[in-house]
Amino acid sequence: MSSDIKLESAAQALAVGPAPEKLERSGAAAAKEKIWIDLDNSPHVPFFAPIIEELEKRGYSVALTARDCYQVRELADLFQKPDLAVSNGSRSQLIVSTFLGVPCLFMGDYEFATNWAFIRPTRLLCPEVIPNAALRLDPHRILKYPGIKEDVYVPRFVPEPSNRLQLGLHENDIMVTIRPPASEAHYHNPQSDKLFDAAVKFLSESRDVKLVALPRNEKQAIELKKRWRDLLLSGSMRIPNGVVNGLNLIWHSDLVLSAGGTMNREAAALGVPVYSAFRGKIGAVDRYLAQRGRLVLLESVEDVQTKIRLVRRNRPPQPQNSDGIALSSIVEHIVAMMKAKRLLPSIGKMGAELGGPQLAK
Repeated sequence: MSSDIKLESAAQALAVGPAPEKLERSGAAAAKEKIWIDLDNSPHVPFFAPIIEELEKRGYSVALTARDCYQVRELADLFQKPDLAVSNGSRSQLIVSTFLGVPCLFMGDYEFATNWAFIRPTRLLCPEVIPNAALRLDPHRILKYPGIKEDVYVPRFVPEPSNRLQLGLHENDIMVTIRPPASEAHYHNPQSDKLFDAAVKFLSESRDVKLVALPRNEKQAIELKKRWRDLLLSGSMRIPNGVVNGLNLIWHSDLVLSAGGTMNREAAALGVPVYSAFRGKIGAVDRYLAQRGRLVLLESVEDVQTKIRLVRRNRPPQPQNSDGIALSSIVEHIVAMMKAKRLLPSIGKMGAELGGPQLAK
């Protein structure tokens, strides 16, 4: 599961790998220390699944909300105030926790996202490759974890039988999964569109290449069908019908081309060759992956023609196992904040203060 899976309900959030036994909390569970986790975007679904599992193993009660009609229904269920609010870039949760006086742990991995001018979380948790100087926050409020956020959930992925036949592809085809730029995002740079178009043209010139396009929304799907009508009619490009398992699609691809974001990092975590057409400000995580040869940053049309290697991937039976350090580090930070709240009850008053950054991409 990845950013390409539509988030339908809170129940689906826990359908990734091993999941907590039940979402409905009993009266006894309600008396436990409660951690509120808000799923603000579809990539957060697989990311938080193992975190929730580990927290429940430690005896914490987890209240789970997902973005749905401004979260009115879910927020009503939180009338009993939680002890800690946790999210990966949920601005709405940050605002609500401010007014509730609830300590907030705000996670993110892109330091150039739009800042909030008047609200900041109790603690900010991000990959250790992001320097403190880029965060514009009191270093005492900054927490770090090793690796990247995709290291938390990608190790749980178990490949399913190839979905190439479902897409009308043959094993001999060079399968390239592509994702257009996030044109509606605040960090969007029109140069990403030009570079992405150049890459699609280059890739489609090879008869062996078959493109699988994953639009970010329905509007983008319509634009893709209009822009690349001839490729779709010829079978050189296809857009899957309905929801797909993003990680499985990436795993069975020979290479991935995306204009930044979660899909690129998921491919890097799976060891699949990946090329980024993102031309906004390059974050520390992408630079870290590029320096280690796990991601190729395309900066020009010439890069498209010289750096992209159109070869079939020698795919191993299973992804390489992870050491699990990223997951354990994040869980320990959450537990430490819960313990600190027990020792210092007044920490609730620190839940949100003036000034500070936001991290999300």
